[in-house]
Amino acid sequence: MDIIESKSDPKDFFRTLLSLLNIGKSYANRIAVDELMRIITRETQKALNADRCTIFLFDDETGELWSKVAIGIKEHQEIRITSNSGLAGYVFQTGKIINLENAYNDTRFNKNIDEQFNYTSKSMLCIPLETLNGKRIGVYQVLNKKDQTPFNNKDKDLLIAIGAIASLALENERYIRSKAKKHKRETNLYNDFINKLVNNLVDSIVTIDSEGTIQASNRATTNLFNYPKKEIIGQNICKIIPDIEFCKEKYTIKNHKNLLDIQIDGRLELVGEKKDGTIFPVEISISKIEIDYNVMFSVIIRDITERKESENIKNEFISIVNHELRTPTTAIIGALNLISSSSQDLPEQTKKLLDIAFNNCNRLEQIIDDILDINKIAAGQMDYNLEPANLTEIMKKAVEVNETYAKQFDIKLKITDNYPNVIVNVDINRLIQSVTNLLSNAIKFSPTDKPVELKIDKNEKQVRITVLDYGPGIPEEFRKHIFQKYTQASTNSNLRKKGTGLGLTISKNIIEKMNGNIGFITETNKGTGFYIDLPVFE
Repeated sequence: MDIIESKSDPKDFFRTLLSLLNIGKSYANRIAVDELMRIITRETQKALNADRCTIFLFDDETGELWSKVAIGIKEHQEIRITSNSGLAGYVFQTGKIINLENAYNDTRFNKNIDEQFNYTSKSMLCIPLETLNGKRIGVYQVLNKKDQTPFNNKDKDLLIAIGAIASLALENERYIRSKAKKHKRETNLYNDFINKLVNNLVDSIVTIDSEGTIQASNRATTNLFNYPKKEIIGQNICKIIPDIEFCKEKYTIKNHKNLLDIQIDGRLELVGEKKDGTIFPVEISISKIEIDYNVMFSVIIRDITERKESENIKNEFISIVNHELRTPTTAIIGALNLISSSSQDLPEQTKKLLDIAFNNCNRLEQIIDDILDINKIAAGQMDYNLEPANLTEIMKKAVEVNETYAKQFDIKLKITDNYPNVIVNVDINRLIQSVTNLLSNAIKFSPTDKPVELKIDKNEKQVRITVLDYGPGIPEEFRKHIFQKYTQASTNSNLRKKGTGLGLTISKNIIEKMNGNIGFITETNKGTGFYIDLPVFE
């Protein structure tokens, strides 16, 4: 039946205004949505002078309407109805507002709810709850005005306004919940990815707190130290790395330095201890992490047993080269020199054999020196004695040293020097060694009818030494590797081009230690110029 408009009462107006203010204030203060729904239903009950107020929401999984909030039931129980039954279902399905003076007599009314709660529904006002894009999410239903009058159009308009606030709050809550669920799912996926990544790493990784207690570890830690994960979690880091003294506000290493300094230095070699007490060499890297003002440390532990064994083998080899090869080689060269000095009466064939033996011994001595030098460079033990010296005089000595070698291949050495008075601050013997490496390479790759040229050029603050040959040039694919150890350009030419592959690596290290720079310019089938740039001494 049609609802007749009642006369307005000033008390009703102020009661309505106060309810709207309370709802607006609660919404503005971003109260939790469940509490906000209770406030909305309580204020609706006051404003409309209603006996019951219920917000039904649609359950996407079950297809039911369920009571999010119900005011007016002494002991609130969740009410669930199918979304196409009863007056609430009708409003949800059609989106139409109903305002009935006697809902109980309507054929669409579901009497089961009244029977369940021993209640008699009379007047009813029910509106759909919709999002801003028109999606229906539930209904808002009020029952039985306490003065037993029907709900009027002002009541309907007020409920529509309050319902809009409720819909907006519910949609915001759904959006936030959806974003939180998505974020949680993405976080779980990310954490799962990180866990799998960490567990598949070869190196052991443990996370420790500010007191050194292990909070997390990966699979490699279990494999390396033979501790099950449940046994290692909660232990102090010194359980597996005995040399670390770790307690709150004190992070040190026995006979070493503050542990936090390692972050600057990078890696540190210590020893690890397995569950059975076996001690083995490890390399550790520690990073400090601050999470919500909590100090944590990530410790990467690498087993370097194989590397140490390789280093021991290498050191033994270097020792053999130094003592078992170098000493007899020096003695043989001395003996050959002595024989050569009195070789006037020797047959020509014998003299040729002496020359071959002498050249091979010199080559062997150069190989030994290169091996020892590269080892010193790697260990940081190469000594340098820098002093001001005349560059021209040094270059003359370098050419003189290589004259005999050049004659073996019918190569002439030429010096072009327009700056005879340049002074450089260098280790003279090391500079001669570097230039000798460049000259010997140039001699190897030069055609016999072309000279190898040593040029000296200068600008205001720098001098350049260039060793120039007219050979085939450096192959394109080899150029980026040319200063690496044991690398040599492939060639189809004769054996005079063979060497250790260490000379350029040694020269680069020597020149850089003297504050210089080494490089090259090459062109296929036209030649190569290796240059050394050094600062002029002032």
